[in-house]
Amino acid sequence: MGKNLIITTNSFPNEKGEPFLLAEFPFLQSEMGSIVANPYQATSVNERKHCPVLTLSIANNSVKRLLVKYWKSLFSAYLLELIRSKKPLYYIKNLKRFYNIWIGWIQQAEAWELELKKHNPEDTVIYSYWYENQAVPLTILRSRGKLPFHWVSRAHGWDVDKRQRANGIIPFRHWMLKNPPDQLVSISDFGSKIFSRDYAAQSIVHHLGTADMGLADNNEFDTLKIVTISSLIALKRVDLILSALQKVKHPILLTIYGDGPDRSTLESMKTPDYISVNFKGHREHSKMLQEIKGEGYDLMVHTSSLEGIPVSIMECMSMGIPAMACDTGGVAELVDDDNGWLLPVDINSEELAEKLDYLALNKEILDPKRINARAKWKKDYQASVNFPRFIEEVLLSPAK
Repeated sequence: MGKNLIITTNSFPNEKGEPFLLAEFPFLQSEMGSIVANPYQATSVNERKHCPVLTLSIANNSVKRLLVKYWKSLFSAYLLELIRSKKPLYYIKNLKRFYNIWIGWIQQAEAWELELKKHNPEDTVIYSYWYENQAVPLTILRSRGKLPFHWVSRAHGWDVDKRQRANGIIPFRHWMLKNPPDQLVSISDFGSKIFSRDYAAQSIVHHLGTADMGLADNNEFDTLKIVTISSLIALKRVDLILSALQKVKHPILLTIYGDGPDRSTLESMKTPDYISVNFKGHREHSKMLQEIKGEGYDLMVHTSSLEGIPVSIMECMSMGIPAMACDTGGVAELVDDDNGWLLPVDINSEELAEKLDYLALNKEILDPKRINARAKWKKDYQASVNFPRFIEEVLLSPAK
């Protein structure tokens, strides 16, 4: 049996938390010892699945005592960002807000230090699934020499690319990278290049993977059937797809999986009578994939303006459903002219409508793309290959 594992997550093992971690979890269960998850967002007991939850005991320490103990960490982090971030006014204007945030981080760091005394560094690995809020308390301990455990952190998109932040900055990123995990693991080449280019920081690349769903059913009808899987927020630009469908001249059926604050606005967008739009909302992840497999979709469309590397595209490609996706983040590592269509990020609705219309009239050009999409997934994003390799080379191996 392998080493024990503590995973820090956003909300996993909440039923709705990090569905893409579900593809990795069976391999962790197979190769590791006991597993507990510490979700940054609280979960109700009824929602907890997959593994036990590690709940930190936040002590009722006075703020004054905490500041006396951790002032060097706080001061060095703040000073470093003032100097290195090139946005000192941002940190000055938000000083009060960051003070309150740091109190929470320090309380968690204190709780982590207490909890980790119950574990043996020789047989326990700490695995941050994100390199953001979940990793900051551990970074505080690392900066104080209080984290003698093998600590690994993945980094995805939101926690890597500062363009995805409203202020164009990831708070305290320079300080975090000055006190890094033993292995900082980007899920894409795109993310690894950001760490190197923007912060002169070292990282390695280990792709995520998805389970083999088998080939999706074929579409037996003439109508082009497309699917998109997305949070319904402005960043994902589902409105661009609907705007394009307002302009196409041939029948198309669009199915939208996902929910969010923009849903009512998107549902109000009218399309011609020969266009069918079906909002599926949120589905339990495995059920959603089974539905997609059985519906015979011809194409997956993804128009997000900013991305890491979308797991939803991997999942569709595993079923032989090619993707038409905007060239942002690590998307080009997945989608190319052989297995799909890589779109410019600044594509407009008229240009997208033209491409969809052409496909609606020439569905036969999808056939080789289906084969190549499945082959690309099998080569680079297969769960049964990528996750055992990650466990062996990263979780169970000390950094070189």
